[in-house]
Order: sequence, then C-alpha cells, then structure tokens
Amino acid sequence: MENELLSIIVPVYNIEEYIPQCIESILNQTYRNLEIILVNDGSTDRSKIICEQYSLSDSRIIVVNKNNGGLSDARNAGIEVARGKYIGFVDGDDWIENTMYSQLYSTLIQYNADFAFGIMKRCTKVTDEKYISDKAMVIEGENIMTAYICGELVPHIQKSVCDKLYSRELIGETKFLFGKHGEDGPFNMEVLPKAKKCVYVPGAVYHYRDFREGSISTNNIISERLFTDRIPIMKDQIRVLNEIGRLDLAKRQEKYFISNLLDYFILCEKSGKENIKSKGITIKKEILNNSEILVSIIFNKHNDIKIKLKIILFLISSKLFFLIFNKAIVK
Repeated sequence: MENELLSIIVPVYNIEEYIPQCIESILNQTYRNLEIILVNDGSTDRSKIICEQYSLSDSRIIVVNKNNGGLSDARNAGIEVARGKYIGFVDGDDWIENTMYSQLYSTLIQYNADFAFGIMKRCTKVTDEKYISDKAMVIEGENIMTAYICGELVPHIQKSVCDKLYSRELIGETKFLFGKHGEDGPFNMEVLPKAKKCVYVPGAVYHYRDFREGSISTNNIISERLFTDRIPIMKDQIRVLNEIGRLDLAKRQEKYFISNLLDYFILCEKSGKENIKSKGITIKKEILNNSEILVSIIFNKHNDIKIKLKIILFLISSKLFFLIFNKAIVK
C-alpha cells in the first residue's frame, strides 16, 4: 500500500566513489512513492555531477546544492524542502535493502506508530545478534525511551536516525545540531520523548560503511571533538532525561558518562603522544568536577561493584587506577 509520499534525505559530500551505490539502492526500493532529496554539501569532487546526472534519469530525485556546512546542516536543508508525510535519512556512503521503506512504512501504518525502525548492519562487523528479533514488536509510552537508553533490551532503539522512518508530525520543528559530531543522539533525544508508539521491523535493513574497525582508539576518540561535542552531548542527555522525569534513565546515563570518561583517561595515559597524554589532565578535571554524580554512583545499591571500585580508586590515586585498569582498554 503506497498512499503517502516518503521523503528520503541524503547528505552528499565528496563521496563520488560511494554515492552511486547509495542512490541506486534508494531508486530500487519496492516502495515507489519516494521523494529522494540529495543534498550536495559543497562537494569538490564529482559528487555534484553524479547527483545531477541521476536527477535527469528519475523525476523523484531533487538535488539541493549548498555551501559546505557539515552533516547536520545538510540534513536540515533536506528537512526544509521535504514534502513527505514521513521522513527517512540515508548517509551518502551507505546503502539500504530494497525492501527497507516498504517494510518500515507498512509496519508503521499497520500499528499506527510515530516511527518505525530496523537494524543497522556495519560492513566490517557482524550485526550484534542481541538487537535482532524475528518478529515485529510494538513499543509504547515510557518504554520507548527505555528501549533507546538501555542497550541490553530487545529490540534496542539505536542512536542512528538512518535505520528509521519518522512521521513528519513527530519531527515537527526539530533540527540537527549544527557543526556537532554525534548529532543523531540530540535529535532523537528531542524527538523520541514525544512519540506515543513505535514499532520494530525484523532484520537488518540498513548497511553502514564502517571503516573504523575497533572504534575505541586513541586517535579517533581523543580529539578536540571529544571536548566540544561528545562530552557536552552526553551531559545534555542526562539533563534531558531529568527534565522529562526519567530519573531512572538519567542515573543510568550518569554511570555511562563517568565510565566513558574513565576509559578516555586510560586511553590518554596509554598514548605515547604528549599532546594526547596532556588531554588526560582535562578529562581528570571533568571527572572530578562531577563529584555529585560520583557520589551518587558509589552509593547507588543497584550499581555493580566494579564501577564503584573504579571511581573510588581513581579518587584515591589516578596513577594507581591506571596501573590496575589500563589493560581493560584495547587500542
């Protein structure tokens, strides 16, 4: 059943090698009533030409040319021109199963949901089996945010916007944070609390071209973006969860936040590069500046003993903490 127009927004920036496969995978969707918005974000290679060539061969394709502003800015530009009642996002270097949007749309309509989602499969890794269920599953009310925050649940709503189909009404005036890395998280933190119902579609529907094998690496993680983007975004997530009254999830995120900071500290200390090791001092200050969270984690009877011991040992001696726990993090 193809009653509604779906707007599929594709940011494009210097990916001439990959964009044809991406576009072809969308053109070959079994759901045909699509508006394919290719946002050329100031590409300097042949990406713009490739997009315009495809637009000549299929009237469903709209090309938006703009100055380079980053992924968030490109997606926002796509949202501005989108006419569909439902909106999906595909990154230009990825590709999708040809039944993705027919599955997401039909299931969303069947259950009268605000958004539908499937599973994202990484190219360099086997899809995590714990996220997969062989049947459609409906999630309602407060359980939506629980499924988003709690990664051990099945199904788990992953952070990416690309494995989902949202109703335009649910998105409303929400925009992606300009110039930030990890923009999917803040977007979903604003959108998902408004949802009354969502539905999981079985199986992997989206293919993510992940070339960062072993993503916990010093060079990838300990960069300026850690301090300008990732840490502020994690802290903001805690704030939002408190504001919407999900104190249980906020406490969970506090533990996740501190655990990540401790891991970042270890990565800095293990690095042989002085410029990275010096950032460990900044991370140490960030940990100590969140003393209320540290105390809350230590005295929460539901937290496991390991995180409590890590924090206590770090407070006693960060050097001793590193000597004991440094082998737990692999570059």
